[in-house]
Amino acid sequence: MDRFDPGREITEKIGENVTKSKVPTAVVPGDHIIPIIVKQELLTSDDSISHTKEEFARAVQVMEAKICGKELLTLSHVVSLKANLYCCRKQDELIISLHCGAIVPDLKFQARPIAPLSIIPTTLARNLAGPLRLSDVEGTPKMGYVTMDETRKLLLLLELDPKLYDLPLIGIWISGVHNVHHPYVWASCLRYLNCREIKDRVLHSSGGFLLLHYSIVQKIPDFWECFLDNDEKLDFELLSCQEDLHLDLDDCSSKEPLCFHLTRSPSGMNKTLFDEAIAEWKKDRNSLKTIEQDVDVNQKNSYSKLSGLRNDDNPRPSTSRHPSPTTQETPNAPAPEESLSLSFDEGSNNFDKNHSQRTLENPKKSCSTFQTITKSSKTSA
Repeated sequence: MDRFDPGREITEKIGENVTKSKVPTAVVPGDHIIPIIVKQELLTSDDSISHTKEEFARAVQVMEAKICGKELLTLSHVVSLKANLYCCRKQDELIISLHCGAIVPDLKFQARPIAPLSIIPTTLARNLAGPLRLSDVEGTPKMGYVTMDETRKLLLLLELDPKLYDLPLIGIWISGVHNVHHPYVWASCLRYLNCREIKDRVLHSSGGFLLLHYSIVQKIPDFWECFLDNDEKLDFELLSCQEDLHLDLDDCSSKEPLCFHLTRSPSGMNKTLFDEAIAEWKKDRNSLKTIEQDVDVNQKNSYSKLSGLRNDDNPRPSTSRHPSPTTQETPNAPAPEESLSLSFDEGSNNFDKNHSQRTLENPKKSCSTFQTITKSSKTSA
């Protein structure tokens, strides 16, 4: 934490209730906001609660929406922090008790190296392998998605490419981090498995997917197969820390940073409230999944019935010697969306424009199964 913001008070109406809360007065891009409650009293055993049950539930809903959404991914999407400061002055000493609670996704990924595959030489692919990568220019890690054409070559897509949600995706690429143990890699894997906008996510039979890591120290990417330790794609856990500080009021000039280590929250009232909020969240999520599945089944049944009616209503061949002329109407095809990733170098001898058209027109054919890829890769690795 590098600065303190006193915040400004706002009034919100939630249902019939009117509540007051504080928001930051100024937010710089890249900031992670940590709400702090300051109390001028000593911390007792009954006060060791970082969140209320409603705050836990709201934090989990916000994190789920960010992880499963499609906005630009940042590490602030995968952690929700809140701190409580209890202050008490005793003679020339200020006693501060800090109790911090953090909600994070409870998922672990494993990665193993596999044999490299050919990459289509688009402008994006050349940028990632060049000296001036987008992540180096902006100073932040970058991620994107990977699909495959019918020749089993990989096509890299930007994170916000409008075409990626209509293509079968087999994995992700990451640039701007030293190794695959970086938290950004973990967050990117979370996004790939949980993004609701991805319509066709191709996974190995074991649940694995492809990861291309463009390291800072080399141009050629490392190829990995990543998979979860369990079947649960999204779950949360509570971390906490509690520290007591004794500050000398006569000498407060020290600017050395203080480090606090977050560990799994022990059993107690705080953990009980968190578990209750998670149980309700899982119940609501399962109910929503059941409703969505029922809607999909009804839509498929309606489509099947409609198709049967259309087949029955087809006109029979005319018995007249001079059948009436029929006119064929050519529907106006919608203008295709521009892709931000399908830019190819004109002088490249390894690729042509027709190749890019085949990739977009036959996404299913081009990415038949990722299983054949990883099987061949495992034997080569």
